[in-house]
Amino acid sequence: MSLLESLQSLSLSKGNTERSYYYLKFQNDIQVIFDEICTSKGIARVNITIMKGSIYLKGDYFIPLKSNETFQLNCQELLEKLKNLSCVLSVEIDTNFNLLLCVKRTVVYQDTLSQISEISSNYGMFEKNKSVLIFIDKGKLDCCDSLRNTLLAEHIISLLGANKVEVFYFEDRRDFSSGYPNSTRLPCSRNCLSLNDVCEDLEFKINNSKWKIDSEIMDCLCMDVEKYIKENCLQQKYGKVISRITLSNNNLYEDLYRTAFIKHLLIDHMTKIPDFILYIGSQSHSIQIYKSGILLEMLEELTSTQVYIFNQNARFKDENKLSADDLVLAYKSEIEKAMEHKYGEFTTTDKTWSKRIQSLVDSAVKFEFLKVNHNSILNLKHPGSQSGGKSCGIFVQYNFARLSNLFRNFEAKVKESYYQPLQLLEEVDFNLLKLEEEWNLFHFVLSFPQVVKTLLESLLSKENKKARFYFNKICIMLQDLCRYLSLYYSKIRILSGPQIHLQKVMNARLWLLKGIYQVFVNSFSLLNINGLDLM
Repeated sequence: MSLLESLQSLSLSKGNTERSYYYLKFQNDIQVIFDEICTSKGIARVNITIMKGSIYLKGDYFIPLKSNETFQLNCQELLEKLKNLSCVLSVEIDTNFNLLLCVKRTVVYQDTLSQISEISSNYGMFEKNKSVLIFIDKGKLDCCDSLRNTLLAEHIISLLGANKVEVFYFEDRRDFSSGYPNSTRLPCSRNCLSLNDVCEDLEFKINNSKWKIDSEIMDCLCMDVEKYIKENCLQQKYGKVISRITLSNNNLYEDLYRTAFIKHLLIDHMTKIPDFILYIGSQSHSIQIYKSGILLEMLEELTSTQVYIFNQNARFKDENKLSADDLVLAYKSEIEKAMEHKYGEFTTTDKTWSKRIQSLVDSAVKFEFLKVNHNSILNLKHPGSQSGGKSCGIFVQYNFARLSNLFRNFEAKVKESYYQPLQLLEEVDFNLLKLEEEWNLFHFVLSFPQVVKTLLESLLSKENKKARFYFNKICIMLQDLCRYLSLYYSKIRILSGPQIHLQKVMNARLWLLKGIYQVFVNSFSLLNINGLDLM
């Protein structure tokens, strides 16, 4: 019986349901208008990209119309249709052929913050209702490479779990298994008796496969991967990385082990076919992992889409090379020194502060490993070295703690009757947010769902081509957000005097910052980080 026949009856089909977010809806509405005009003019469809405006452009957003395709869409009909969008205030095309769009900011503030108040921790998330099996390769690796795989897996599992994806995982390492949030570990031993049966079944299928070819090597079985890839139109997914898979008859079970183990988990440890199988490994193991996945596709009627994610190696740029454990301890030592200097020696013995320090260490290490995209070499530095620089993770936590402290101080002033309680959202006058810095900050709130969607679409794509992943997007976004937030803090006094007109402006700013606070919280959940309310 094939793998498909074994599991098909247990497979559940689930539809996608997605929330409507302003930024995504805005882009979609504009794309629809472009599609209509392309159709009426007999022009090939143009995929538009909305870009955030700058001090050099008059619009809140702009779309370049400089290409041959988009230039043909430069017409009065386009402008008139865009003006009819409910959130658009004005539209024009400048002398550089940029389509400039100004939106009704007060409406955007009101609607977006209302949605955040309603769904809070679910803001920016989607209900994908899919299932994924993840293999995490950590065996026979340098400890920092293994840690990089672990942290990327934790981020991906957290991301999928937050978006209603059912996650199962297995770690390819005998002596250690991490605990990942919102997921199910498949507790399988490598000594499962049924593995031999699976290997025998695969051997039989290889010998009877239409992809089997004569081997130039004695006592070997050979599979024509190049022909399989070509006939199944998988060139964009696998390229020319493998042309043949050769298996030694004298060592067949060991050569088949990876493929057999995947099939074994699917048949004996899962109750339904996962929609996707994800492999997270190091580039040095990519050929072995590709072989196991391709062989599974060749021998089984596999309905799951296989996705491959390979990390480049992690290395120390300076001479102070550390193990992964020593690197974490070095971060802890530096953070403890900083906390002792700021608050006193009790911070290293107090239980509450010990937890805070551990959260800071966790943040520092995760940002160090995740801020660089997985397909780039990660150059590590000793936390205490002069060239180490400031930790992005601690910088982000510091800004989150500042926000938490701001809201605490406001509530304390309310109890003292210095301020009136925060106005209800529908009572706030967002026309009072007149600074461009405030709109720039709010753009991080608006674009957050787009960041999440981009990551999900790259992971959960059914297309037979090699996906491009940007797993550093959340870290980079938080880093940029904190830069803007720090500048805003240095320029603006948020908690102003008690005068009524000042409190009205303060209320609008506090609601803006509540939206930013929620983006911090939701981003932390995707990184499995605990946000600190005090530093």
